[in-house]
Amino acid sequence: AETAVAEKSIAVLAFEDLSPGGDQAYFAEGISEELLNVLAQIPDLKVAGRTSSFAFKGQKRDIREIGEILEVAHILEGSVRTSGDRIRVTAQLVKAEDGFHLFSKNYDRKLTDIFEVQDDIAREITMALRSAILGEQPVETSTHTSVEAYEKYLQGRQWIHTRDRRLMEEASVLLDDALDIDPNYAPALAQKALAMQLLSNADGAYGDIPLDVALRESRPLLDRALELNPDLAEAYAVLGLWYSNGSRSSSDQAIASLRKSLSINPNNVNANNWLASELAGAENFNESLRLYEAVVERDPLYAPAFNNVIFYYMQVRSMDRAEALVRRVERITGESPNVLFARGALSLANGQLAAAVKQLERAHSFNTSASVVQLWYGTALFNLGDFDSAAEVHRNTNKLLP
Repeated sequence: AETAVAEKSIAVLAFEDLSPGGDQAYFAEGISEELLNVLAQIPDLKVAGRTSSFAFKGQKRDIREIGEILEVAHILEGSVRTSGDRIRVTAQLVKAEDGFHLFSKNYDRKLTDIFEVQDDIAREITMALRSAILGEQPVETSTHTSVEAYEKYLQGRQWIHTRDRRLMEEASVLLDDALDIDPNYAPALAQKALAMQLLSNADGAYGDIPLDVALRESRPLLDRALELNPDLAEAYAVLGLWYSNGSRSSSDQAIASLRKSLSINPNNVNANNWLASELAGAENFNESLRLYEAVVERDPLYAPAFNNVIFYYMQVRSMDRAEALVRRVERITGESPNVLFARGALSLANGQLAAAVKQLERAHSFNTSASVVQLWYGTALFNLGDFDSAAEVHRNTNKLLP
């Protein structure tokens, strides 16, 4: 069934890098992500998630098709061009249904004024939206730092998004560099704390830093970030993860911190996903599923929530809903590893062993160290009777990844 598109909805596409050297991609994406975060503060405005919105980067898709896939009524797109110490940001707000431009404007500034540029664009967009669909809404301003620290923070944050261990290790170094330049840059403090926890050996993490070390060293970073900015949603989200990693007895504190994060930024996908997981652990399955489905509605390419929703649909034998979600993601990514994994899991649940092995083998080939894929691929091989191959696949399985 077709989904009705809310009029109060928008997707922020990754801004294009039009600089002569083509070396400002992280900077361009950073601006669009900051704008996304600002728009997420507007009550009653549905903002498509970063992972799915940015997936269209480099694709020559029609605006109407993007709006249909992301289920939004408005698209914000733009570009960044730098030259020396000057920057030009072009932003366009478009109605997805007919391609009509609500506004288009260039912003020329010195690089030292980049935060002013972000705030100006956010205000212009809010004015354009207000005239069409919104009431008066306040617009939060960006957290300022030096351009050099900001660039390192942006690149580090982008690499943390990948959940690739090697890139996250490099991101941790970049965040250290940013904090050497500006020790009081609260967003960088929160991201450094997140990197340490994701690179720990906790269940669901991706590295080998002893968990007790990660917890001990990341907590002061979070405390300092919240001291500097008591309204930093990302810091509360990572604090919730810190409590969750600490012990089961800290579940109430984890839930409280994650709810605080979402009260500031309801569209924070990490906070939504971690809260859903924490609630599932507390056997609050109904709210957990609602949160997972809300994340997937805004950001279907966000893999942790996508996988969890697929697994839930499999458990309750709602295969049509699972298939519809997989098709929606496939329209954006094609046969990505995540799509192949989901299809393999569904085939296995339906008893289609040959198809499951074929699909899971392809998913496994993209990342042979992904434990969840190892588990399902090995299980499919075992059920098919190929015990030797199943044992080889399972040999390196240590823990499940979200």
